[in-house]
Amino acid sequence: MSEITCNIIRDLLPSYMDKIASDDSVRLIEAHLAACQECQDFKDRLEKPDFHVAHETDNLDYLKKIRRLADFKSAVCFLLLLITGVFFLEYTRDLHQAKLFFLFAGMMLLCNYLLFFQHDKAETTAKKRTLFVNGISIVLALYTVIIMQVSTYNWLADRDTLFHMDYDKLGPFLHYQIILVMVVELTLWVRELIVHIKTSHFSIVTSSFGIIGFYMSLYYIGMLKSVETLDSFHMISNNALLLFAEGVGILLIFLLVEKVKCKKA
Repeated sequence: MSEITCNIIRDLLPSYMDKIASDDSVRLIEAHLAACQECQDFKDRLEKPDFHVAHETDNLDYLKKIRRLADFKSAVCFLLLLITGVFFLEYTRDLHQAKLFFLFAGMMLLCNYLLFFQHDKAETTAKKRTLFVNGISIVLALYTVIIMQVSTYNWLADRDTLFHMDYDKLGPFLHYQIILVMVVELTLWVRELIVHIKTSHFSIVTSSFGIIGFYMSLYYIGMLKSVETLDSFHMISNNALLLFAEGVGILLIFLLVEKVKCKKA
């Protein structure tokens, strides 16, 4: 028979103290405790109520460290998101620099992804509420793109404007429509952030489309203010459409990555 070590005795002590150990185990433990002062001291510490409290305190401290780390990551991602957004706002003064817009759009969506997917286990809101909010965010972003693209096409083809309005009135009308979309998309994104902070729930689709819709609207407003010729309007309008496609493509990649990670987990 192999030697009964201190580690084996200490593993058996909880069962011994709870009086659920077998008679043979009890005899072995008591014989060992009589000859080993270290294991007897360990048993005495186990019997003290503050032993378990100390372990619970250690676990709580560890969880607090993890939470602080997660909060720090969130703060960094949120700061990067704001900084990238400021650069995007700055470069809307020159809509011809399409490459910079594509770069900033990708960076903003990446920061948004890291901001929301900071925990090992991602939680989502109830399906009905998630689908409803997602639907609003997606529809508004699509509405902005479609209405601007159709308006551009009709202008270039010398066709009637949308809503049967004169072209000199259509510009201000679209301007206010796009501002409304911007406000709603930003509100939805902020809502997701608040819900995420309070309950760890989120919808990455809503938050991503909130960013896509907001900055696409901002891009279109810059286009309405600064572009005067048909050719430049058409070119920048196509760039805006590519930006939208880029945003949707990046979001799909993020969702695919999360699906793969969930399968591995």
